[in-house]
Amino acid sequence: MHGTTVAVLACGVDRAHPVGHGELFRSIRERGALVSEWPPGRMPTRPSFLVRNRVIAALSRGTVVVEAARRSGALNTARHARDLGRPLMAVPGPVTSAQSAGCHQVIRDWGAVCVTGAAEVMEMLEFAADGPAGQDPGGPRRPVLARDLLDPDSTRVLEAVPARAGTGPARIAVAAGVDFDTVMRCLGGLAAAGFVERCDRGWRLRR
Repeated sequence: MHGTTVAVLACGVDRAHPVGHGELFRSIRERGALVSEWPPGRMPTRPSFLVRNRVIAALSRGTVVVEAARRSGALNTARHARDLGRPLMAVPGPVTSAQSAGCHQVIRDWGAVCVTGAAEVMEMLEFAADGPAGQDPGGPRRPVLARDLLDPDSTRVLEAVPARAGTGPARIAVAAGVDFDTVMRCLGGLAAAGFVERCDRGWRLRR
């Protein structure tokens, strides 16, 4: 199965960075696309790589963090995905591994959904066998994980989350009529989809 490669650059599209990858960039340009916020001729700088991560998150239907230290470019991309309301997922690793510490952080603190394989990623993004969910042949594509695509438990949990002042998951579970484990699973998915967010008092609807 063949796909199209899109490379997001931290410099102008006429620059190859690193220079040794010039042939790779030429191949991508011929068969895919090179994307950059920077004008032609612009050389890469340290801040421009962080800007590039925002573009990567914005272009993607979802972000999966496979390995990330607590301070890493991957975690920066994940933060942008969270702020943009895009589905955020992470692959867990050994608790003793510094390269998995960032993955565990986004699951614990940012509401990222734990995934362990491609099938779980596809399920999170709601891809059907014949194409992306919510896309009818000849019709407009509806938003990924729109409210009408949520499962019944997630719908009940979403309706129980307050709009302004946050509340804890235990209270949400009581209001939604589900158990604590279910409410935590649903809150993670709802947060990754951009419906809810953490706050000082617990959880609330995302503004």
